[in-house]
Amino acid sequence: MAFPQIAVMSTTPPLFNTLIAQKQTAAGVFGFKLASTGSELFLGGVDTALIKGALTSVPVTTQGYWQVTMDSVNVNGRSTVAKTQSIVDTGTTLIVGSASGVKAFWAAVPGSADASATFGSGFFSCKSIFALI
Repeated sequence: MAFPQIAVMSTTPPLFNTLIAQKQTAAGVFGFKLASTGSELFLGGVDTALIKGALTSVPVTTQGYWQVTMDSVNVNGRSTVAKTQSIVDTGTTLIVGSASGVKAFWAAVPGSADASATFGSGFFSCKSIFALI
């Protein structure tokens, strides 16, 4: 799902770009369902049966990664970080941000702890399961 600029095989267009060029799918629209089992990739739209509430479209601010501006990052209904650039990436479990933003986010997450001694500077761990919506 990478943009051509960062695709591993820079001489071959990524699959999604090829599908768009061949008019096999709607330009730039896809959806993911991420779950411990039964995850899905939906090309050319989104599976509306899996959605609660309204969708919000946001423009990509820098092509390469799927980088967007987030108005805020909330934990338990409380804003912890405001107006920040973020990369939406289904290929990682990391949340990357400014040092102050990351500290503020994890300080608000119940059960989180600084994991710098185990994983390196700036890493945090969490014993509870939570979702960002």
